[in-house]
Amino acid sequence: MDISSDIEKMLNAINTLSPKESESYKKYLAYCERIYNLTADIFLFTPIHEVRKIMEKGNTMQMLACAQLMQENDMPTSDQLRKGSVDTVKLLK
Repeated sequence: MDISSDIEKMLNAINTLSPKESESYKKYLAYCERIYNLTADIFLFTPIHEVRKIMEKGNTMQMLACAQLMQENDMPTSDQLRKGSVDTVKLLK
């Protein structure tokens, strides 16, 4: 499968292998967007040596929201995929 940053190309590539997985891909992208929106300010745009800024109240709330989102998500882990407990074996080959 050719990987692309173009979402439509990726959806077409996924549909070629497993049409039912395109919705999972869209859910995955939405999940990644939520994680990015919650963590970018903290982990990408705050220097790691500025611990006080990282631990500010707003950032703490963002980190807690991120942890909650990760607990609630229904995305399979790479370990689940590797063990075959998710029906995407065709995508892994």
